[in-house]
Amino acid sequence: MPKVTNLTKKGRLYLVEIENNQKVESFKVSEDLVISYRLISNKEFSNEIYNKLIIEINRDNYYQKVLNFALYKPRTKAEIIRYLEKMNISEFAYYLNKLAALRLIDDDLYVENYLHESINYKKIGKHKILEDLKMKGINIEIIKEKLKQYSQQQANENCQYWFEKKVTSLNNKSFLQAKKNLLSFLVNKGFNYETAKQVIEENHSAIANEINEDAAIGKEIDVLKQKYLRKNLKQSLNTYIISKLIAKGYQYNLIKKYLEGSDTDE
Repeated sequence: MPKVTNLTKKGRLYLVEIENNQKVESFKVSEDLVISYRLISNKEFSNEIYNKLIIEINRDNYYQKVLNFALYKPRTKAEIIRYLEKMNISEFAYYLNKLAALRLIDDDLYVENYLHESINYKKIGKHKILEDLKMKGINIEIIKEKLKQYSQQQANENCQYWFEKKVTSLNNKSFLQAKKNLLSFLVNKGFNYETAKQVIEENHSAIANEINEDAAIGKEIDVLKQKYLRKNLKQSLNTYIISKLIAKGYQYNLIKKYLEGSDTDE
């Protein structure tokens, strides 16, 4: 008859040793199983109860892995299910119910906390929040309802925050190219086109103060001259340079200013 020969606490788990058919096996078990089966030294089991215990131990071992996964950082219900699927576990309800009882699964609360962090600390836009939460398996209707808390004023302030972070890195670009880069950057941070465009339009002077078009265009012309010399083109050097620089957002008058008096052909 199977019998418990030893029980030792190991961290938050217990190591139980059970003798069965003159062979001793060791199992790591949770406190819940220790209590449920009264796993104390010299406790004996019928074969039927022992077989049931072994099934429960295996399931408990999987639960400890799922519990560790859920405790590592906040998780959504969908993330827990994906983790269970990864371990080839189909008995979702057992594990989800146990985690829910510990309040480790609560998609509404998860979205509330994620939204608070995204607005106040990450300072990202609505679209990125929505896409991030969709990737985590949150119902789209829950996301849209919670996003109503994100005011346009907050969006403007957060967009301005990222504008100020990015604009200092835009030296040596044309004014138009700097605006395009800023717009792409802000949209990628999750702000809609209208909000990003408005912030950029309200900060033209800040962009102009950061970029150095004079230095940039001089370097661009030197590079384009070298490229022109390596190509067999029918168009004149000036025409080639002007077309390339206009495509990069430089104003025609500024281009002509730098080409005047140079040794390029007309």
